[in-house]
Amino acid sequence: MHSSNSATIIITNCIFYNTQEYAISPSSSSTIYCFSSIFISNDNAWYSNGSLNSYYNNYYNNNNVGITLGIGDIATDPQFTDITAGYTLQSSSPCKDAGNPNPLYNDPDGSVNDIGLYGGKYTWSRG
Repeated sequence: MHSSNSATIIITNCIFYNTQEYAISPSSSSTIYCFSSIFISNDNAWYSNGSLNSYYNNYYNNNNVGITLGIGDIATDPQFTDITAGYTLQSSSPCKDAGNPNPLYNDPDGSVNDIGLYGGKYTWSRG
């Protein structure tokens, strides 16, 4: 009998803010795919184990995370309007229209996916 603890983990349009250690800790044989998410002010590693595949994310002001930027990844201030009001992006944010350029992932208005919570076709709504 063979048992496996491997998994495929997909993270899309999320924000990891001020995590202290290992927000994600799958088995070492797991594969993590991360798309159009923001990682800001995290200490140590936000993940441990597994293979990370990173695309169109923003890694800003993190300590000791050991991340090698992937395709379309940036490392700059996301320019939130007000973190306490829900992590919305200023109109000048480098995360605007910087997510996955495949039209399959476009924002509801048809523009290129934003990086963060309010990007992509399943965007969070403010209301």
